Amino acid sequence: MATILRIGINKTDITPLSPLPLAGFGHRRGPYEGIASNIYARTLVLETTDSNTNVRTQGIIVSADVIWWGMDSVIRLQEECTARWGISKERCLFHATHSHGGPQTASNMTPTVGEIDLVYIGWLEQQVLGGIQAAMQRMEQVTVEHGAAECGFAMHRRKRINGKIEMAPNPDETIDREVNVVRFVNASNRTKALLFHYACHPTTSDQQRLSSEFPGAASELLEHRLGDETPALFLQGFSGDVRPNLVKEEQFYRGTQADIERLGQELADVVSGVLCAPMRSMTPARLCGQICPVELPYQQVSNREQLERYALMDGIEGEWAALLMKQSDVQNRGAVAYFQYFSFAEQLGFLTANGEFVSGYGLWIKQRTQGRVLAVGYSNGMIGYVPTKRQLEEGGYEAAVSYRYFGLPGTFSYEIEQLLHDEWTTLLDL
Repeated sequence: MATILRIGINKTDITPLSPLPLAGFGHRRGPYEGIASNIYARTLVLETTDSNTNVRTQGIIVSADVIWWGMDSVIRLQEECTARWGISKERCLFHATHSHGGPQTASNMTPTVGEIDLVYIGWLEQQVLGGIQAAMQRMEQVTVEHGAAECGFAMHRRKRINGKIEMAPNPDETIDREVNVVRFVNASNRTKALLFHYACHPTTSDQQRLSSEFPGAASELLEHRLGDETPALFLQGFSGDVRPNLVKEEQFYRGTQADIERLGQELADVVSGVLCAPMRSMTPARLCGQICPVELPYQQVSNREQLERYALMDGIEGEWAALLMKQSDVQNRGAVAYFQYFSFAEQLGFLTANGEFVSGYGLWIKQRTQGRVLAVGYSNGMIGYVPTKRQLEEGGYEAAVSYRYFGLPGTFSYEIEQLLHDEWTTLLDL
């Protein structure tokens, strides 16, 4: 049974019309002071048709140069996609490259992470929907190819120093530095679109300027090399404990726009190398979209009396407590992780998650599926960091500090790693 694959493409400018606060670094305050690079939402509409039955299935991938998607936006966008085009939420993937050079796009976090502008959010959603509509009007039959190569600038960022886990370079920890590239080729043998996947935090620079960070720089370079009509969609892997290898005297440092461009070129060069080498043909398969919600339990949560004491404090503790006190169900609320399995070819699929999952989970998925499934974070919402059991036992930023920035009531239970492995085993039919 043959499956025909068609795609439509679009690239939409989502640069704010006026300066806004940036998200991702607590020490940055006020609107950005300039534009280092515009930011975009790149859209890929996929349509598979069974050549025997003519059953048609459509899906959407949007990759945007933002830090994450707010759940409110995701729900509205999914509902619009269903209402306008009949595409169910299971086949709608709204992905964020996780650039720390863009505006805040979620409302369930402390102000330190970045203050949201709801007018911009409404405009952003309309831009995205317009991009999907435009892509729908440019559908074309394609074949699919896959290749991979290594890119070396990702670095593990957790290291034990004097008995304490610090955010420091740790080259001894195993992480995934592979870049996976999916190319869509039309009947004229022209590259119609690219997907490229890598796992590394886009935290190169903390400049007070709007930026698409290194994923956006890489996409722009690739698009220029391919003729500017070929959108290159970046997919961020599970990179919660990985950042760029900008190191002096065994410590990380923040770089400049020049460093962003250098890393973007390094990543783009790896992708170009894959495109120039023989790539593996993939067999199109009926578009698959499946969502699995999993509630993640906490070790313990603060009660009302404890939150009232925290609310009197300055800084993140006070912001966190004030945020939680606005909610009536803190004691009983879990964090719901939404996993989406998304695939359009027999040999490759993507497991997406609405969180900052650490690299160990991405490696587990890749190893258990022999590379057939790639882990993609920062998709369809954001719940915060999701560490491994070992990291929860060790402490450090990802495990014992970050939850406050994301408005979570406590640290996750040690049980979550086994819980996730069990759920993924069922979802992926391992």
